[in-house]
Amino acid sequence: MKNHLGKPMLYCGCLLAVCCSLPAAPLQRKDVIQDPAWVVHLDCDSLRRTALGGHILDELEKPAAERNLNNFQAMFDVDLRRDLHGVTLYGTTMKPEDGVLVVYADFNAQRLTELARSAEDYTSTEHGNHTIHSWVDRRQAAKGGDLPRIYAAIYGSRVIFSRKADQVAGELDVLDRSIPS
Repeated sequence: MKNHLGKPMLYCGCLLAVCCSLPAAPLQRKDVIQDPAWVVHLDCDSLRRTALGGHILDELEKPAAERNLNNFQAMFDVDLRRDLHGVTLYGTTMKPEDGVLVVYADFNAQRLTELARSAEDYTSTEHGNHTIHSWVDRRQAAKGGDLPRIYAAIYGSRVIFSRKADQVAGELDVLDRSIPS
């Protein structure tokens, strides 16, 4: 029987970190649109230094979890145990499709761009000096309904994700300081 506890443990750790206010660096407020409906932030670097973070890292060292992490690392060229620094999730409304995910990590931008371009039904659009990548999310489509798209852009050490192109464009404008944060 496979041990599938690594991923749920990571999710639980993230949730506990948010709910219990574990020590975390301040939210990068300048990276969040003005007047969001809600915001959740996790400082992964600070989480690693806590007892809970140590436990999560120990769980990730177990063979089944380590295999999955190694596969993830081989595909994305990112080691989640050390390269993921923070995650900010916010919404401009209470609708899930209006959410924006900003991932702070050490990553190979060229590798991520190549992966996006190889995804199913890939398209791209330009927004100022930035490229917004888009592809079909087959996993969500398997649950029924339309073929949902994922939109993403790279901005320095950040990767921005959303279900709507205009949400990614809005975040790029916030990061460019062309609209208020």
